[in-house]
Amino acid sequence: MQRVPDTWFVSANHIKLAKEKPIGSGNFADVYRGTLIRGNKERIAAIKIARKKRGEETVTVSDEELSCLAEMNNEALIMSLLYHRNVTEFFGISTDHMVMIVMEYCPGGSLDVHLQAMKPNISPCERVQYMMEICSGMKYLERKNVVHRDLATRNVLISSAGHLKIADFGLSLSPDVTIANSSSRNIPVRWMAPEALRKKAEFTSKSDVWSFGVVCFEIFNYGVKPWPDKAVKWVATEIRRCRMVTIPSRMPRKIRELVQMCWKLSPADRPTFKNLFAHLVYMQNIRFAQPLPETFTLNILKMVNRTYMDEGDDTDSIFIDLDYSQDHDVKCACDVSMRSALDFIPTPGNAPARRSTILPKKLSAETLHNDHNEKEEHPNTVVITKKTDEDMFPTEREK
Repeated sequence: MQRVPDTWFVSANHIKLAKEKPIGSGNFADVYRGTLIRGNKERIAAIKIARKKRGEETVTVSDEELSCLAEMNNEALIMSLLYHRNVTEFFGISTDHMVMIVMEYCPGGSLDVHLQAMKPNISPCERVQYMMEICSGMKYLERKNVVHRDLATRNVLISSAGHLKIADFGLSLSPDVTIANSSSRNIPVRWMAPEALRKKAEFTSKSDVWSFGVVCFEIFNYGVKPWPDKAVKWVATEIRRCRMVTIPSRMPRKIRELVQMCWKLSPADRPTFKNLFAHLVYMQNIRFAQPLPETFTLNILKMVNRTYMDEGDDTDSIFIDLDYSQDHDVKCACDVSMRSALDFIPTPGNAPARRSTILPKKLSAETLHNDHNEKEEHPNTVVITKKTDEDMFPTEREK
């Protein structure tokens, strides 16, 4: 079995468990709130511990326990490779007395619970922001060649800063991680793609894209899963035939179209998370503006205070890869459209969104004469022409 690098191992003496009930439970493990001690500093953390049956002796290890340990080892291996603002942070693993995964504590709980509690009281703009943050995290996983396999709102947590974090990597796949013993945990059918329900199941980032479509459905369906009252066998048959659940009418048309893109039968016909993020950026900046932090319903959650999220490196994703078989005029039109979207990107902090103020310069004898005089007075000054201005990246144009 592949081991987590030694740098991630934490002594059990540096972990304190809070004397309270679990804050979360899975098939084989429970999650507790605790404290990680590093030097003179203490940090609140979530501690995932393999569950033992009461009265069970430790002389032999059951198949269920082996499966649990394999899943937890896989989760720790993959989390040790990841670091992103929309992915739960991995702090380390302890194997001294029992297997414990130490990770970021998210006091807001899971997104599905919040959606069910708030029902219609969350604005469409806030819901789109949820989609943006989940898509941002999945775009990162896609870039790292990690397939989550269990993306659902129950596996999206809310941090103390009111940001969404993708969690539960026990079933995830990565080319950098060799899984010695696959988990016996069943993947919930309602979030699975058609190709994952065949005898020879296939899991790729495109199957995660399908699951993301179901997550978007949950976000606009008040946290209720698809076909809640139907038998699993019936649901699996419908998904294999690509006959998906009816999308609620409250979902805006543009979001509905995005979800339908995710639910294409062929994985090749589905967009990448990079493409999806680009579409969401465009939609958010022309219609679904991100609400102010103090207006988020997440603030009602205990120990949660929504803050601004720095855009970081995600703005580069609004450049959608063009199909090079398109003719020149179509590509130029797409390029103009994307540059227009860039001009709407909101600035960090309280500053209002900025629009481009670069206007084409009228060409006349007077302006040519003035330009000539400026060159003579300032010979070392480079006059930026319209052509060189368009050749620059948007971030350079702003400087």
